[in-house]
Amino acid sequence: MENENVVYTSLYKAYCLYRKAVVDESVVYERYVSLFLASNGHRQENETESDFSVRMDHVRELLVNRPKVAKYFFDQAGLTIADMAEIVDVINKTKKGGHVAEQTRKKTPRAKVHCVNMDNRILAEVTKFANAHEVFKETLTPTLLSDFFSEKKGVLHAKVNKVAALFFTALENAELTIGFGPTDIGNRANLMRHKGERPMLADDFYPNRSLARNANILQKWVNDMKAIKAGGTFNPEDKTVQ
Repeated sequence: MENENVVYTSLYKAYCLYRKAVVDESVVYERYVSLFLASNGHRQENETESDFSVRMDHVRELLVNRPKVAKYFFDQAGLTIADMAEIVDVINKTKKGGHVAEQTRKKTPRAKVHCVNMDNRILAEVTKFANAHEVFKETLTPTLLSDFFSEKKGVLHAKVNKVAALFFTALENAELTIGFGPTDIGNRANLMRHKGERPMLADDFYPNRSLARNANILQKWVNDMKAIKAGGTFNPEDKTVQ
């Protein structure tokens, strides 16, 4: 398909905003679509008319004409730009109503679950990762990180709000934590902003759509977390997982 990279990038931006707005902040789907189209429904600087036409055709077909397909894929944590190819195949190769998501009449509600999917080894590696990337003002230890997620609600201070937001989102997308997205952490009120004047709330995590602007960093961190989960060791010297 021509312009495929443009289409994949645009759909991935739609996915990132969905995860932030709909999943983390409980924005209704219709409002999410309006927000995305308002900020992306015009030609970008240096964008050709062909690229603009093709990407918006796919975006509208997915978000407006096939919302059940959009929700089916976008409800899945940890997707990458490469995963957008499967969505494009569904858009281009199946009729409306032909995907399994569009044939499901009743969706079973999922219970809200909070859990930390990290044993002692993973906690130690994630701690090294956080310290190497200077996520917190504190020098993190496995105990401090464990306490943060526990009923103790141990307090941590973000060194840079955006970096802390990327860190916790990467943990959630890699499924090392479940139920500790921005809204949950904001409600717990134990992650302090870098200035320390108040806790970080859900709106502080990705102001002005900074998630989309930092999508490459986030995806790398998600991949690193998944590698640690699979048995990898984090090297603080070059910030890689081996």
